[in-house]
Amino acid sequence: IGFAGDATRLPTVPLLYRALPNDSARVWAQVAIAVVCWSALAFAVARSVRPPVLARAGAARAHFT
Repeated sequence: IGFAGDATRLPTVPLLYRALPNDSARVWAQVAIAVVCWSALAFAVARSVRPPVLARAGAARAHFT
């Protein structure tokens, strides 16, 4: 059994769809969530690399991939 069990999607998806009134709002919410997630990844990559130049390059690579 996977992370979602036998469901085709996580239970957070119907909650998000129910909370937002239309498709446009759902798209903007998904974009906002994606920006937060990619930014968190870039921050984590930058903090995990010691040399400052490599940290910035790794964060930029993670953010724009």
